[in-house]
Amino acid sequence: MGMNLTLMGTLQPTDEQHAALLETMERFNAACNAIARDVNHVISKRLVAKAQDSGRGMALEDLKGIREQIPVRKAQRRVQHS
Repeated sequence: MGMNLTLMGTLQPTDEQHAALLETMERFNAACNAIARDVNHVISKRLVAKAQDSGRGMALEDLKGIREQIPVRKAQRRVQHS
């Protein structure tokens, strides 16, 4: 068991490997953000089209800071604000 700990301690990525890993993670995050942006765009276009077809309007509301405005029990504060 002690040998495994020593081996694990010596197997650290080199600076080049670390930089490559960070670059890969950044590209992955950018791809995920692009997919989420596209999905949100498609959903919003469908909602607007449905509202136009049915002759109804849509209302938008600014929800920034909404978490701070909602009172919750002390036991639920960690869950509410995470």
